[in-house]
Amino acid sequence: MKKNTNDLSDVFGGSHSTPDLWLKTILHRHSTISDAGSVKVGNDSFSVLISTGDGDGESAYCVYTQQELDADKINTADLNYFTLLSGKFSVYDYDCGDTVSDTLEGRFNVFYAEGIVFFVKVD
Repeated sequence: MKKNTNDLSDVFGGSHSTPDLWLKTILHRHSTISDAGSVKVGNDSFSVLISTGDGDGESAYCVYTQQELDADKINTADLNYFTLLSGKFSVYDYDCGDTVSDTLEGRFNVFYAEGIVFFVKVD
């Protein structure tokens, strides 16, 4: 049987594929650079590198509430859980640097997948 080359599912990985996280997170995503395959967070007392799950190069982080995740159709069961962060901490724009991109305060479940770190606010 001759394969139909006009079938777009062949080009885009199947008709049932879902948009990747880079498309889904476009309104919440902040770009970072990674030389250690991670996003750096910390404050005066600590710093830690959170794996992006995707190696070096372009990476990103997103800050969400659970309702915003639901609206963007992102299920945390599809992400890798890292830890819970509580308190006031900075997110850096480069995992080997000290320039602050954003400062977060509160309790956040931290997940990662496909080069993106997710900070999900805990109510």
